[in-house]
Amino acid sequence: AEVQKVIALLRLEKCQDTPIMLVSGGEKKRVNIGTELLTNPSIIMLDEPTSGLDSTSAVALIDLLVSLAHYHGKTIITSIHQPSSAVFHKFDNVLFLADGCVVYYGTPCESLGYCKKMGYPCPDGYNGSDHWMDLLVEDSAISEKDMVQKQVEVKNGETEALIQNGDKEGSSTASSFPIKLDSTVEAVDVESGLPSISNTDSPSSAK
Repeated sequence: AEVQKVIALLRLEKCQDTPIMLVSGGEKKRVNIGTELLTNPSIIMLDEPTSGLDSTSAVALIDLLVSLAHYHGKTIITSIHQPSSAVFHKFDNVLFLADGCVVYYGTPCESLGYCKKMGYPCPDGYNGSDHWMDLLVEDSAISEKDMVQKQVEVKNGETEALIQNGDKEGSSTASSFPIKLDSTVEAVDVESGLPSISNTDSPSSAK
């Protein structure tokens, strides 16, 4: 009786006697959810349930989850992968994380107002979830790029300082120069103690 109830709830009557390998992607997702519903849990956690589904099937599956939450007393917690605008606005609440920290928690509609308030308005007609992903992912990428750039600048600055000190103070400082500035620094001249830098534009070298 419980099985038939779940089948009816998930609208699987037409394929209930079909081998699982012959049903559609959306029906397979609903069967997976149905196996969990047999124990009548109060909380259901799903990992990217719409992945691999077309937009229509994804909306239908989210509608089913909304129905379970609103009319059957279930708490649905799910991660979501690239939701369409229609799917995004069906959630009661969304949680956005960056590097393990909470960036926003609240309704989807209010999240766009929050973006605008913080100086990152969502362009007209643009998918709100895509806008959030652009902000969160781009932020992380820029931070890593800036960090690498700063490290390179520091190393170059230390290199130039060592070469300048060698010119002013003699060979003792320059001869202990431990790092190559770039691929053009080939060796240290034994007599002067300064790096021998080859000029890529001409066969001559500058000391």
